[in-house]
Amino acid sequence: DILSRTRLRSVVEQFGLYPELLSQGVAGKEEAIKRLRKKIEIEPQQSISGAKLLQTFRLSFTNEDKEKAYQVTKVISNLFIE
Repeated sequence: DILSRTRLRSVVEQFGLYPELLSQGVAGKEEAIKRLRKKIEIEPQQSISGAKLLQTFRLSFTNEDKEKAYQVTKVISNLFIE
């Protein structure tokens, strides 16, 4: 639910990600959402003993613009917190 199409579309539009796609209408927006999803990584974390920590994960997003990457990651992490 956190990475739903609606929420990711909001992130794409808020930060102007993939502007070349956003100008292409609905199909372009869908492609932008797919690209965003591919760049988001969520990895469960493990304890020292190797056991998975159920409520601990690592979230990352890559972008050429470091500040934009930070802001997008912050917004997505806040969705998890909410």
